[in-house]
Amino acid sequence: MKSFRPRGVILAVSFILTFLILMFAGAIYATGGSRLALSGSTVNAHRAQAAVESGLQYAQARLREDLNWRGNANAVVVNDSTLYVEEENGNVVGLLLNDGKVSAQFRIRFNHYDGPGGKDQLDDPTKLRFEHPFVSFNNLSGPASVPIHRGDGSNQEITGSSAQVGEAGSFTAAILVEGRAGDGLRNLSSTEPNRAPVGEVVTRVSEFQLRAGRNDVQGAAVMAAGDIIVELTNQPKSRLIVGSSDPEARPTLRTKTELSMLGGDPSGNFESPKGVVRQSDDNSLAFGVDPVGPVDLERENSTDDFYTVSWADVDKADPSTATLLPAGTYVMSDSGEVHYFDMSLAKYAELASTGILPDQKISSHDMSEVATNPGNIYFKTDGTVLRLVVEDDVSIKATSNTEEFNFIPKSGALEAPASPTLPDYLHKEYYAAFEKAVDHGVTGLANPASPTAAGILASIGGSNDPALAEKILSPIIPALKGVAGGDEPGKIDLGAKTDSLEAQDIALIFAPRDSSANLTNPQGNVVLGARVLGQGGSVVADGNLRVIGSGSELAAATNPQEGISFYSTGDLTFSSYNSSSTEFQNLNLKGVLYSQGDINVVLSEGAAQPGFMKLDGAIVAYGGDPTGPVGSETDKGEVNLKGRRFELNFDSAYVAGMETVPTAELSPRLRVDHR
Repeated sequence: MKSFRPRGVILAVSFILTFLILMFAGAIYATGGSRLALSGSTVNAHRAQAAVESGLQYAQARLREDLNWRGNANAVVVNDSTLYVEEENGNVVGLLLNDGKVSAQFRIRFNHYDGPGGKDQLDDPTKLRFEHPFVSFNNLSGPASVPIHRGDGSNQEITGSSAQVGEAGSFTAAILVEGRAGDGLRNLSSTEPNRAPVGEVVTRVSEFQLRAGRNDVQGAAVMAAGDIIVELTNQPKSRLIVGSSDPEARPTLRTKTELSMLGGDPSGNFESPKGVVRQSDDNSLAFGVDPVGPVDLERENSTDDFYTVSWADVDKADPSTATLLPAGTYVMSDSGEVHYFDMSLAKYAELASTGILPDQKISSHDMSEVATNPGNIYFKTDGTVLRLVVEDDVSIKATSNTEEFNFIPKSGALEAPASPTLPDYLHKEYYAAFEKAVDHGVTGLANPASPTAAGILASIGGSNDPALAEKILSPIIPALKGVAGGDEPGKIDLGAKTDSLEAQDIALIFAPRDSSANLTNPQGNVVLGARVLGQGGSVVADGNLRVIGSGSELAAATNPQEGISFYSTGDLTFSSYNSSSTEFQNLNLKGVLYSQGDINVVLSEGAAQPGFMKLDGAIVAYGGDPTGPVGSETDKGEVNLKGRRFELNFDSAYVAGMETVPTAELSPRLRVDHR
């Protein structure tokens, strides 16, 4: 089961009053006793049509508040002297009241009546079930059209053989509203808003196609609160390419500061056909940015919209139903064994050379020695590759020793070629960690201006708070140890022991039994020293998230809640160095990379063969907590890309749920009156 923040479960009455009550009051007045000159049936026809319009206005208000609304609040949403609305499992019933009496009624149906576990993923309603065939379809988050069916089964249900009568286009909702009026509704009340009528009732049904308004976040393949810094190798076709899979969205690169580039193809290092660069300076591109063909330059204002996904909103594993794994370091060895260490990665790196490591060997296929509610994750050997397979949600539970989740080969995950000096990306990460340590009162750490790995490691113990300093620097300590020893960053000294397994020899694979699977650490950092592969997978960390030591190919689920591949409240870092072939492997990702801090993609370093990255989706570095303004955390929100080539393609299938739509522009594009 997924863990979502409820959106619009009960609307504040003041919201509805502000937006709707005046309209409803007008409708009631227009359909009340002032129309004495008209016959009873004509008055009821007007009232029924006014109820249709009222139902449309209600649906628009709910969709503006929640893009994915389908009448599923399962509550009384509005209870006012002029309006009563209740929702139950996809069905909506509204009563228009005049002097406490029911003037008219509107009804909206999303439920297919196909039972629990049906295609609509809604339980059938009981109190608000009504037998008419007009079913609404919300496709406001959908990049492709979906068919519209009538409930033409024996009980008005939609079946596998129900005829298609139309379609809801991309980013469109087909809302069918039934309005009813007449003396037959006089027995309706808030306790029985859907009671069968007794007497004459006039009915009107209209279909509205609502199209979500587009805004300035549409088409943004990269969004950064800070600088976008791209460092390319000097070779042909070494470029940053920004595109869009949505014909209605111009490919866009956005930064609240500026885009800067170094190196690349001498004939041009930036390509974005019909594209836009939005930055704080709209007069000129920074030195080093050499476009291939025309690229428009526009001003990016500090208040302009950003893709906004807070920790509360991101799709996470629900600890009450997920498999729970204890936090710690999970190690795979060349003997094909998996061992669990109840400690941080830094502590494991410290103790590995001593041979004194209190571990627990995992022998069970489903990891039941350490897992609670096992069954969603298991390990197996496939040829020479050791695989940890995620079939459904997995949540990490903190222990008394650590909050981290680390999955690595026994000798560590190598991040870059051997170097006696600090690689650029580690320098940047240390700088960020140093500032965080200072903010938490730590003094005595090595100066970040020109540090060495050995100097940083020595300064931890010499600081005023070694325990806190070690905790803050924990994600990069293993890499620093490798550099300090003259080895590859991330290499762990095993003392007298050896182990040939490397990151490219192990894999974290997402193979969901349903549409998606999620690995969540709700309280700490995540380090994945392995290939990350599969479809419908996502990794979420309330801290830093590092994917290191190998290439990855992962596609997120294509829906608005689950379209994120990687999410971190700290920094998000990728480094794909393969020490066996002395090359950086390629990254091929589909989904959204979202960080509240910085995003670093390292695909070249030293003399190693560089790699390239292909992404369909979006990259977002928010630079702070998304519940607040963009870039609220100083010196955060950078996107750093280093490699041979980056092909970044905006794909609305993964980002629709993050856009700030529907807006006030959510209005009918098509209306069809059925009766």
